[in-house]
Amino acid sequence: MIDSTVSGQNSDSYVSITEADSYFEGNPFFGEQWVSKSDSEKEYWLKSSTRSIDRMYTYIGEKTYGDQSLEFPREINQTEYPSDIVPRRIKDAQLELIVLMNKELGETGNYTDQDQEEIEVLNGLARIKYAKKKDSRVIQRAFGGSTSTIRSLLKPWLGGRAVVR
Repeated sequence: MIDSTVSGQNSDSYVSITEADSYFEGNPFFGEQWVSKSDSEKEYWLKSSTRSIDRMYTYIGEKTYGDQSLEFPREINQTEYPSDIVPRRIKDAQLELIVLMNKELGETGNYTDQDQEEIEVLNGLARIKYAKKKDSRVIQRAFGGSTSTIRSLLKPWLGGRAVVR
């Protein structure tokens, strides 16, 4: 079961299944794929994307509470991002990462060897290089789930170094 309690000691997702269902509802590129997943599959993807968001970057500020299990919410010197909620941008980044993970890993969660040139793994995160670029960056952004979109959503909290954990 997903625990999306803000600042919770046992939280394992920023987004609940209901929030994810709402986000993907009507999405012409990923909505149908998301809706077809069982609740246990949705939980898997939500928990996996949360772990990845927490590990991908060094974030500025400090966790709001030292015993909270997730990186957000955070105490930073900006009133624009309150420390008692998980900002919408963080939740959107988590959901966009699910789209990216599904594009890269496929529905089974396993890497496919379709047109792959190289797989790089660093600190549990994988990056796949394809021999043939299947779509341009513009099309990729329109479909959702691009690394540039995710980084852009996380930008207000990014520290100086990427992938340090």
